[in-house]
Amino acid sequence: MKVVCLSEDTSRPCLLLSYHGANILLDCALDVKSLQHFLPIPLIPDKRLESLPSWTPRLPDGENLFTEFKECCGRVFVDGEPEFGVPTMKGVVLPSQINAILISNFMCMLALPFITEGTGFSGAIYATEPTLQIGRCVFELTFITEETGFNVVVDATEPTSRIETLFMEEILEYLEGCPKENVGSIWKKFFHLLPPKFAALGTAPRSWRTIFSKKTLNACLEKVKPVGYNEKLDVFGALQVSAVSSGYCI
Repeated sequence: MKVVCLSEDTSRPCLLLSYHGANILLDCALDVKSLQHFLPIPLIPDKRLESLPSWTPRLPDGENLFTEFKECCGRVFVDGEPEFGVPTMKGVVLPSQINAILISNFMCMLALPFITEGTGFSGAIYATEPTLQIGRCVFELTFITEETGFNVVVDATEPTSRIETLFMEEILEYLEGCPKENVGSIWKKFFHLLPPKFAALGTAPRSWRTIFSKKTLNACLEKVKPVGYNEKLDVFGALQVSAVSSGYCI
């Protein structure tokens, strides 16, 4: 038996269990802390955001390298479409090699579409009926902003330290209705020139992904097979699992 952690955040679990020739993914939570590094997307044009000065690293000869950053209140933000941290599978396993995905609760399924859609995944996905239905209806994301930062997605330009919770479908509709003209990508190639907060991320941003579409979300959820409480489930002959209550959530 071999267990590999695919998440860089212990509060966003994603584990790969390899046993008797089967690859089983245990949860696939989405890391949304990456959003605090992106400029807010207002519902209507905001002159204050538009007038923010660009932050551009310079080469030794004084030439500008790129203009994908804005500076505000002493912090630097990516001026581009928001991206999310997804489980890192490169060099460990391909989605097409995963035989089954077991979801423990609705908060640990937010990265599911990134793994199952357009990746060659053909395995089974199991979750209890309450998890599936709450995940379909609520499917919420928690946005954490720093004390002096801005809310990352909603139209808020005042500093906030609150935790903002939005429905995933609302986020999809919001981003589809307020598309960003810029899709920042060049900056990921030059970590050594970025401010300390970005440099500290190492190579993690290279695995960040833009949000999926509502069509992709629905196609993913249709693949989930509901299981009942205490129902014994045989997973590809490798092991038997049963859904029981942990007391964490429904």
